[in-house]
Amino acid sequence: MVEAHPTDWAEPGRLVSNGPFILESWERGQRLVLTRNPAYAGRFTGNVQRAELYFDQSDMLALYEADQRDIALHIHFKWSPPEREHALQRYVGEYMLSPALWVSYLGFDVSQPPFHDARVRRALAMAADREKLVSVALHGEVFPATGGLTPPNMFGHSPGIALPYDPDRARRSLAEAGYPGGQGFPAVFTWIPTTPAFRLFREMFRYLQAQWREQLGLEITVEPMEGAEAGAYYDQLREAPPSLFLAPWLLDYPDPDNILRLGSFRSYTRWRNETYDRLLEEARRTMDADARLQKYQQADRLLVEEAAVVPLSYQWHHALVKPWVKRFFVTPTTMYFLRDVILEPH
Repeated sequence: MVEAHPTDWAEPGRLVSNGPFILESWERGQRLVLTRNPAYAGRFTGNVQRAELYFDQSDMLALYEADQRDIALHIHFKWSPPEREHALQRYVGEYMLSPALWVSYLGFDVSQPPFHDARVRRALAMAADREKLVSVALHGEVFPATGGLTPPNMFGHSPGIALPYDPDRARRSLAEAGYPGGQGFPAVFTWIPTTPAFRLFREMFRYLQAQWREQLGLEITVEPMEGAEAGAYYDQLREAPPSLFLAPWLLDYPDPDNILRLGSFRSYTRWRNETYDRLLEEARRTMDADARLQKYQQADRLLVEEAAVVPLSYQWHHALVKPWVKRFFVTPTTMYFLRDVILEPH
């Protein structure tokens, strides 16, 4: 099929499927319709015969309230804080929270002064109160990253290893690096896109700016990337990153290897450490689960102590699910399965 249709093999009627659903129609950027595959030979315990997936989320909550949607997903923080608060208060019995293998972090390009010095990186990390960042600036949509880069709810997470919020120690570390009270600190800037998808990052960085100004006497400026989408932003981080930046990682599979070895932060930060690389290579090769866990946790702790990246928040999946929809869930890697979903009479 691909040889016969090299550019449009994914169109309805051409997309080869062996799963519980097949593609009936696809309006790009708007709607995708799936229908049950009569030839599916696998286990299928649900009763859903047809599913419509809408990508335009601008009026999703209004349509949900009008019973025009059975499920409203807030996975990538499309709702504004007032919308989310309204949904949580009005539909408390329908509001679903589920764990996500997703971490947002502050990163530094360690090849650029002043962030080649770990003392400077640690100072910025210890001057930021993650608890207030989450509860005040981010309206409780996420929860504070008090562990390592490997997120909770999976093998290899190390709780409690994050650098603590300690402004006095942060100021001492900055002074030891040669910038007492922020004196002589070079001009530092970052970029953040202005598009809705980066709302959380903009709110996060406003809080960090205020903390660094108050606790360390530093002024970090933001240059908006007008209209830039996610792809352009992350391409820029790979090719020519600013000296510090915000980035996320959603694990592709639930194993520390996916973030500690394959995570994009390694190309963004230019950080290299022989001990870290050795631990990851040994973990990758060992078949002993306990020894593997120990090596990944040692590597995660080293990464936190060196502060090449500073985990800031761990995410949750948010969704509204109608009472007549049963057995719907979102996996930690942001997949959801419709084959076992039951729609009750309503």
